[in-house]
Amino acid sequence: MTWVRFDDQASIHRKVAPLDDATYRLWREAIEWCSRNTTDGRIAAKELAGTSKRASKARARVLVDQGLWHDAGHHCDNGKTCCKVPFHDDLRLPQIRLP
Repeated sequence: MTWVRFDDQASIHRKVAPLDDATYRLWREAIEWCSRNTTDGRIAAKELAGTSKRASKARARVLVDQGLWHDAGHHCDNGKTCCKVPFHDDLRLPQIRLP
């Protein structure tokens, strides 16, 4: 079993607080899905639907627009390619312990 631990202020973070309930739930459930499937934060487009009942391309786009997720191959401000979808570099809220 894997574990996901969230900061107790995750829901009020400036990038998270504006989300509607369904998009917030997708964000949380996708993090749990990544942990459960030991993907190191990666979600392939074809796997999105399996992360949450609330998963949709429109909600995924909201998470990208909020800066919580980004598209594969995106180069972060630090010049590195970052492909850990739910864990953007400047939002280190979840801590995952993998087996």
